[in-house]
Amino acid sequence: MTKTLTSVLTPLTPSEFYSQYYSKKACHIKGMAGKLDGLFGFTSLNRILNTSPIPHPTMKMVLDGDLLYVTDSISIVDKCRDGATLIIDQVDKYDEKVGKFATAVAAETGQPNQVTMYYSQQDNQGFSLHYDTHDVFILQLSGFKNWIVLHPTIEFPLFHQKVHGSNPPQEPYLECTLGPNDVLYIPRGHWHKAVATKEASLHLTLGILERTGIEFLGWLVDELREEVKWREAFPVTNFSESLVPGDLSLASYQHFENLKNLLIEKLNRPELLKQYSEFCIARQKNPMPFNFPHQVLKNPTEDNAYRKFRRPSYQQAIIKKDIDQGFVEVIVWGKVFRFNLPAESLLSYIFSVTEFTDEELKASLPKLSSDSIKTLLNSLICEGIVMPE
Repeated sequence: MTKTLTSVLTPLTPSEFYSQYYSKKACHIKGMAGKLDGLFGFTSLNRILNTSPIPHPTMKMVLDGDLLYVTDSISIVDKCRDGATLIIDQVDKYDEKVGKFATAVAAETGQPNQVTMYYSQQDNQGFSLHYDTHDVFILQLSGFKNWIVLHPTIEFPLFHQKVHGSNPPQEPYLECTLGPNDVLYIPRGHWHKAVATKEASLHLTLGILERTGIEFLGWLVDELREEVKWREAFPVTNFSESLVPGDLSLASYQHFENLKNLLIEKLNRPELLKQYSEFCIARQKNPMPFNFPHQVLKNPTEDNAYRKFRRPSYQQAIIKKDIDQGFVEVIVWGKVFRFNLPAESLLSYIFSVTEFTDEELKASLPKLSSDSIKTLLNSLICEGIVMPE
């Protein structure tokens, strides 16, 4: 069973976590035996390293805050012996179980994420004291690691901004040692550092890439590009006017006032937030886009005697119907499908369950012909939205 953020937080409930800790303060969650079993381990790490180019394309090695240069397997092993931390970014792209976990968490939280692996040596430090510009969950898989967390010196920092935090506080507000199955949550902006103790340490860092008002404004700017008033140029200064350099003409102020009113009107539209939410769902990508040989068959339901079908539980879809145009639209994993209106009930059924059979489809939708059902299923199978079994 794919692990989720809810299972990782246990015994803390999601409501307790979000009300007491989320974006407020770090939290050490003592692990229950077996909580993280099977998610990732040294077998998984060795498989990634042994089946990838050397060095791995997202791998880096760090010791006492310095990035180390490695070229081959011998130098990688030697650096580890010298105390360096081995890091693999985006490990969710290279390990199936971690990938499913990351995708499930994204569906659960509604936020994109990334997972990074850290293999640290005893009594040696990788990164020096720093803060991240996104929330992180440290999932301790093996060994022990001492952590200190200090208060932020800038609230909710972004990766791209003019001023960054400096001069961290002297005293930590949290000190803890993570052991196997422990979890540590650290909000963005909170300074922290860690050192493996007793033995080497292996952990995953789940980074939640929260959407902020800045991302919303970026989307809104793209929406405004479609409106002609926002594409109009500011009035050119009338050179006959005696203006001091830097001053603006009355026409410029009037133009700005018009834009301000247009923006306020746009922000007051009740459907705006829903449109942004749908945009966030629509831009999600299929984490496992290949499903050969089904995707290259013209009529997979005809070429094979498929009777069972499944759809990932983390898959999110938007279904809209346009009565005037006579079609129903499905937006899922960055793709848009259009079907005739009678297909709406079939689509609603498919995207409300994760497993179904052809007989269940026919029984729940007796008015639709077998050919109509097969045509729709063929489209979804060929695009990797539905998987036959």
